[in-house]
Amino acid sequence: MSGLLIKDFRLLLQRKQSMVLLLVLAVALNWTMGESNSFIMGYLPLISLIFATGTISYDEFDNGYPFLLTLPITRRQYVLEKYLLCFATGLVGVVLAGVIGVICSVVRGNEIEGMLALTIPFLAVSCMLMDLMIPVMLKYGAEKSRIVLIVIMGVVGVVVYSIGKLDHILQLDMEGLVERMDNVSDFVVTIVMIALAGALTIVSVLISEKVMENKCE
Repeated sequence: MSGLLIKDFRLLLQRKQSMVLLLVLAVALNWTMGESNSFIMGYLPLISLIFATGTISYDEFDNGYPFLLTLPITRRQYVLEKYLLCFATGLVGVVLAGVIGVICSVVRGNEIEGMLALTIPFLAVSCMLMDLMIPVMLKYGAEKSRIVLIVIMGVVGVVVYSIGKLDHILQLDMEGLVERMDNVSDFVVTIVMIALAGALTIVSVLISEKVMENKCE
């Protein structure tokens, strides 16, 4: 598995110029958006995951899977390596975003406690995005996966919009529910997000392993 990680990190280094450019753009946009640092906390982990999952497209290019699977690795090891790579890059993205956010807050003279509290929840969200992106990339490949992810996001948007409409139709007290959720402590929300991310990761890994078992047979 270490050989796969070295291969993928070398692939990522080939795109270092794009990474630096996007990092500079993220810092500039975050600074222009005022006191909130939530933009960069969401942006950098997402960009990191896009770069990491992009290594899957390199693996499938020019019928690359049959060659990779002739090496002394199993399909399970290949899948676990992709999750480890994406988690590591997502973690780097979250930490880097946190450092940049803290620096911006200090320069502006703002409090940094709230900024530090965002780190773990955004890491959990990063894991959830990873859990969605890897199985889709493995199943549909680089080109089709973009369409599938757009469709999934569209479905989620429709569901959220429908829930908002049902609030008026069924006369549900959604505002009261939101107010009660606001009263929940940040610690409890963080624990729930970590547990949810962990459960989704387990399910996602099992799905990805099943997808890989059906490849190149």
